[in-house]
Amino acid sequence: IDIWVASFNSNEYASGTLYVTELDYNPSNLPGSSGGGGTLDYTQSPNYGEVSLSAGFLPDPYTVNLLSGGDVDVGSLGLGGCYGYATAAPDFRLQWSGSSSRLRFFFVADNPGEDATLIVNDAYTAWHCNDDYSGLDPLVEIQNPPQGQYDIWVGSYGSGVYIQGTLYITEQDYHPGYHP
Repeated sequence: IDIWVASFNSNEYASGTLYVTELDYNPSNLPGSSGGGGTLDYTQSPNYGEVSLSAGFLPDPYTVNLLSGGDVDVGSLGLGGCYGYATAAPDFRLQWSGSSSRLRFFFVADNPGEDATLIVNDAYTAWHCNDDYSGLDPLVEIQNPPQGQYDIWVGSYGSGVYIQGTLYITEQDYHPGYHP
C-alpha cells in the first residue's frame, strides 16, 4: 500500500502524524488527541472506557490494554510532580466502592525500555503521579481509597511518543516488576 499525504496549495507544508488503524477512530477521538485542550479534563469521556469495582473484586488485577501519550504537557500544569504527555480526556475511569487498605494502579509497556508516566485523579479530586516505580514503568498507590470516581491517564515521558501496554488495577502486592 502506497500512501501520499499532500497539502491543498503548492509550496504549503504541514507536519503531522499519519495513523493507520483497524479500530473505529477519527481525528477527534484518536488516543493522543486532546481535542484542542491544554489540560487534563476529568469531565470528558475516557478513551478506553470505565469499570465499576468494589473491594475484594475478582479477578484481581483488573487489566486494560491501551496506548499512552498525547499532546497535553502534564509537567506544565503544576500538578506537583506529574510529568509526561497525555490526552486531555482520561484514558480510563474507575468507579470505586467498598473499603480497602489500598488500591494500586500501574502500567507495563509491551516493549521494555519505553518510558510511561501515570496520573490519577482520585475521588477527592487530588492528583497522584509516578514516573518510574520499577524500571521505567509507573505505579500509583492510594492508601484507604475513598469511594467514588478515579480518572487515570497514562502518559509518555517524551512528546510525540505513544506506548502500547497494559494498565493494572489491583488491591494486591502486584507491581510492574511482579504481576500475573
